[in-house]
Amino acid sequence: MLRKPLVLDDAGDMQRLQPGDLIDLTNVQDAASATHVDQQLAIVNTNLIAVQTTANSAATAADLLTEVTNRIQEDALLVPKTTTVNGKALTSDINLNSADIGSVDIASIGIPGGIVPLGADGKVAMSYMNDSLLGAMIYQGVWDASLNIPALVAGTGSKGHYYKVNVAGSSLIDGNDVWGLGDIIVFDGLVWDKIEGSATDVTSVFGRVGAVVLMSSDVVDALLPGAIPNAALANTAVADLSGINTGDQTIVMSGDIVGSGTGAIVTALSQTGIVPGTYSVLTIDDKGRAIAGDNVIPNTLKMFNADITVLVAGTPVYANVSDSVKQAIATTKLTSTVIGLVNSDIVPGAQGDIKESNELVLDTAQWDLITGGSGGLVFGATYYLS
Repeated sequence: MLRKPLVLDDAGDMQRLQPGDLIDLTNVQDAASATHVDQQLAIVNTNLIAVQTTANSAATAADLLTEVTNRIQEDALLVPKTTTVNGKALTSDINLNSADIGSVDIASIGIPGGIVPLGADGKVAMSYMNDSLLGAMIYQGVWDASLNIPALVAGTGSKGHYYKVNVAGSSLIDGNDVWGLGDIIVFDGLVWDKIEGSATDVTSVFGRVGAVVLMSSDVVDALLPGAIPNAALANTAVADLSGINTGDQTIVMSGDIVGSGTGAIVTALSQTGIVPGTYSVLTIDDKGRAIAGDNVIPNTLKMFNADITVLVAGTPVYANVSDSVKQAIATTKLTSTVIGLVNSDIVPGAQGDIKESNELVLDTAQWDLITGGSGGLVFGATYYLS
């Protein structure tokens, strides 16, 4: 319960303050001083008699003394008015708000215009980051590349802002001056970049995308009558050559390969003179052609007839020199070694096949030819072939 403070008037009388009263605050402000309290008690005691005699109320002097004493003691416990709390003077009731004590309103966390919270990792969540910081592209509208409207300045802009070309043009922005409908111009933080987006751009070549290599099968009817298919001659005036040929011309080939035709030409190797057939021995020239062939009988030698008569087939022969033979004749003295039999008749001086033989196996007629007799070999006689 608050009580109205008492003061002593100039006459030393105890009075209660009324609303609107003006008082000297010197003694009030010094109420916390113990010395002043004692002085006030002394004044009260000195004037106690006067208070008792002049009091118009029913209160006794003892009651007034008790009241004054209590009030002075209460004043001693009060904080001086010169003291402040968070910069607020103690001249009236003090109201402290969250800003006075540095607190944060929980309702302001995570809302637009509020406070960004930290995650469990101590970092700001991506959802609270500005799009330009994250590198997101932010559409700004269309751009007239012919008149540069809105005006874009090289090297100046906000990262991620982009425009779509709605009027083709040649405005020079950071090295690019060719802009087509649908192209995108975007600022990367340093310069304006161009992203091709024209609907008329080539998206594929012959059904293939990427680095397409042109093949002959991709081009149909590339050669037209009277045209020269050579880019180097594109600006050269040439006569129209169409109609000069009266028709398909026959192409004739000769030499090692022969053939002719107006379209697909069937060719063949030219004849070398060898008779078609199967040969066991072939002679091949430097062009890979077979120019000679022979059938070699196994275990035979090519030898020349050194006799003056024909060596008939089956005749035993001996080597006369390294590459020629003569007929073997039976004599009484061994003069040579039989090397084989004539495979087929060999005329004098000609070459023929001699079948090699380590043993001489002859019939009666062959022996009669060798010995010059008849009836074959004579029992008990000695024969030598020379």
